[in-house]
Amino acid sequence: MPEEELVSRVAHVEITKELRSKLLKVVEACKKHKYGTEFTTPVDYIGLGLVDYLDVVRKPMDLGTLKNNLIS
Repeated sequence: MPEEELVSRVAHVEITKELRSKLLKVVEACKKHKYGTEFTTPVDYIGLGLVDYLDVVRKPMDLGTLKNNLIS
């Protein structure tokens, strides 16, 4: 199945209270992973001088933003 089709199918899934709860548990488990701290906040691409970051990473995401999106 092409990636675009998979994304399209997932984008239309209703986020129920039960699913939100399970997804938040996954996010928290990822944050507790030994490398999880590297992904808890957005990359400071400006501070790091990564001028082409948004050309390479078109839709940046981090665990903190993901959690906030699930909560709101």
